Amino acid sequence: MPISTTRRRVGLLAAVLLTGTTLLTAGGEQPAPQTVLIAVTATANEPAPALPAGAETAVQQAVDSDEGTAELLTVVNGQPVSVGGPVDLRLLRDGTQEIETDSSLREIKSTALLQALRGQVQAIDPEQGTLDALTLLDGVGRHSGPATVVVISSAVQTSDPINLGVLGFDFDPAAVVDDLAARNLLPSLADKTVVFVGIGDVAGPQAALSTSARGELTDLWLTICRRAGAVSCTADPTPIAATPPTATTPVPVVPVPDPATLVIDPAPVGDAPAEQALPSELLFEPNSANLLPQAADALAPIVQRIVAANAEVHLVGHVWKVTDNDDRGRAADLSTARAQAVRDLLVTLGVPSDRIVEVRGAGFDEPISPAGETDPQKIAAANRVVQVTLVTAG
Repeated sequence: MPISTTRRRVGLLAAVLLTGTTLLTAGGEQPAPQTVLIAVTATANEPAPALPAGAETAVQQAVDSDEGTAELLTVVNGQPVSVGGPVDLRLLRDGTQEIETDSSLREIKSTALLQALRGQVQAIDPEQGTLDALTLLDGVGRHSGPATVVVISSAVQTSDPINLGVLGFDFDPAAVVDDLAARNLLPSLADKTVVFVGIGDVAGPQAALSTSARGELTDLWLTICRRAGAVSCTADPTPIAATPPTATTPVPVVPVPDPATLVIDPAPVGDAPAEQALPSELLFEPNSANLLPQAADALAPIVQRIVAANAEVHLVGHVWKVTDNDDRGRAADLSTARAQAVRDLLVTLGVPSDRIVEVRGAGFDEPISPAGETDPQKIAAANRVVQVTLVTAG
């Protein structure tokens, strides 16, 4: 086959892309016409776009059908657009509309066609100031009929209605998708076989995502895809090569909490309490009260302050209200479970249990309003925390 043999990521991706393709059988059944849609965000916060080898396999299958087409899609000015229009994948004899049957000439023409597609993908620069994978999927859904779809995107969405700068990476994917469905904002992916490539793979100014954040992001987009009615939805877990972005239009950066930035307030003095907000993304798995391995290291300095000051400890869990449909009871339960998990870990690390006098969850009913702050991202982040307050006797 005249396809690039970079097989590192082909296995899973090619297997999924070829599902549902009618191959030539012993009974003489011919390949079904194939439409391949290659959807690319290609922003300044992602690696330079490239055509995955598995996508090339799908294109080759479309070529072999002698009736296939391919089309590149991206987002420009908030709208899905075609890059160059549909590409006819039929291998025709020169100067005719007849299918080329000579195997050596087919190989030459197929190689040239794939090289041209690679070049088109690599040249995509939508000059888009946001990363909008949802609109990209909407563009996919506007194509009628069956299609194999390869979505090449980090999927770190920076625009509404899934602005991850505000959502963070601590949410219930099903609740977010329920909200999209209630607002009629889900794309229609009927008859589409969808594979996501590069979810969570970032570059440029965007900080790398944690393993848990990547998992949460993958769950979100697969849930969107399935609820949108796709024939199948798969995420290729193989990382994209970390090549520098080719796009230059700045895109908002989604904050990624870093344990090194956790600042410990001074020990309490007299009746003046010391407060410390512990970001949920540093301590917990997304949408869970399960502690991350780094949680003990994050809490160690606080334990030292509590013990040194013989302070009373108050723990209050908070979560951010992601959508208007969020469950108040579930939010209260999650925030309570997180406060309790912090309490248990503090005791394990050496804090006397009788010094922890309050452990409760506020859900999203006691929003934290940072003084003078108007940035929605920072306000949301301030409410995804377990608040620790240390109090000593005067």
